[in-house]
Formats: sequence, structure tokens, C-alpha cells
Amino acid sequence: MLFLASLTAVACLGCAGGAPSRPAYWPREVVEVGRSRVLHGAAPLGELVSFEIRDVGGVVLFHRILDTRGRWVGHADATGRFSRRVPFQDAEEDLGVWSLPRGCALLFGVESEVQLIGSPAASPRGAAGPPR
Repeated sequence: MLFLASLTAVACLGCAGGAPSRPAYWPREVVEVGRSRVLHGAAPLGELVSFEIRDVGGVVLFHRILDTRGRWVGHADATGRFSRRVPFQDAEEDLGVWSLPRGCALLFGVESEVQLIGSPAASPRGAAGPPR
């Protein structure tokens, strides 16, 4: 009988702790917030798709750049840092910090800036990076 009473008391103490906090590796909601066509003159090169990661500490904005077939070419973060996706490699190639049109041009191997038609999401902190 004493065992049963102590077991009940321990079970109640375990329930009284409140909701457990989410660990750092808990999944976050990712939402598409903008989509732009990438053009060089009249020739379509692909798309720039903007996403938000909705984290407890705040919103994290990033962009995924796709070619005309929908394949990932690279990424850009909210500060304008671009990286090129390298097939069969774990890490991406860092291209530096650029404006969205210039960074997309680098990813597609075009000398001049490209046009973004549509509405890419703006950085929560303002501009997407310094123009170069």
C-alpha cells in the first residue's frame, strides 16, 4: 500500500512540471512568401523563391534560386550572401554578398545584372545586401 501511494506521488510530481520546452532541433514552420521570375533581357533564366523560417526567436528569411527546370541553383540569405549548389557535395560554394539581381546573375553565369519580375520578400532588417 505504501508503494502504491509513493508511486502516485511520483507520477503527480512528473505531471506538475508544465509543458516541456522545445529542443533546438525541433522542426520549424517554413512558408513561401514571394516568387520572382529571373530574366536576362527577354530570356527566362529561372525563379527566385523567398521563404521564411518561423522560429521562436524570430523570422529567418532566405531565398532559393531555381533554373527553368525547377532545379536548385543556389541560395541567398537575408544579408545577401549567395552560395552555389554543387552536385554530389555536402557544402555549397560561397559566392559572397551581393544584391539579389547581381547574385542571381553570378549563379546563372551572366555578366550583367538580371531582372527580377515579381515580388521577392524583403529582408526583415531592410535591404538584402549591398549593391555591387
